[in-house]
Amino acid sequence: YTLKVRNRYLWDGDLAEARATLDAMPDGVSIRALWFRGFHELFERNYAAAIDMLDARRDETYQTHAQTIPLSLVIAWAHEGAGDDAGAARAYREALAIHEAARAERPDDFRIVMALALTQAGLGNADEAIRLADRGVEMYPIEKDAWAGPIVARNRVLALTRAGAYDAALDQIEALLASPNPGASPALFRVDPRLDPLREHPRFEQLLAGAAAP
Repeated sequence: YTLKVRNRYLWDGDLAEARATLDAMPDGVSIRALWFRGFHELFERNYAAAIDMLDARRDETYQTHAQTIPLSLVIAWAHEGAGDDAGAARAYREALAIHEAARAERPDDFRIVMALALTQAGLGNADEAIRLADRGVEMYPIEKDAWAGPIVARNRVLALTRAGAYDAALDQIEALLASPNPGASPALFRVDPRLDPLREHPRFEQLLAGAAAP
């Protein structure tokens, strides 16, 4: 079910179809199911619903071989979308504490480095966020892993965008859209509210329109 939802985001960004798949998914308490349900609310800009869904397990982390993201970080994004700066700051600080504890145990884990980039960007530490985002893709480039690498690079786009490094974010989008991959597509970039700051830049739509059809 979750892979079907992910494919829908990448294919045509049809959020109604993605929600129908999630609604058909059997009830369960797995962190993966919760992640996808909460993230879909974020994509539909139902920020209060996302927060309510994830709040009770905000100290847990969704982890794959491509990324490690605490639910508190998703909650921070939802608070930001809702215009609640205080709630976002609290959630970002919670995520930072989780990352720092994990990094003490696994200092060479590229997933933690990129997660720290996303969190530092949200906390307003732009220079550190950019440094960490660049380091994350250096540690685990697309050339090393054609599945996970693009997801790492997509997270770099998010960190750079939140840090205000729009030209660098657009450069990364252009590189990602140069070939089909499981981490990025024009449809996915169009539905992600975290990329709203880029929508004011003509180059953003030019890149999406110029990419190959799904």
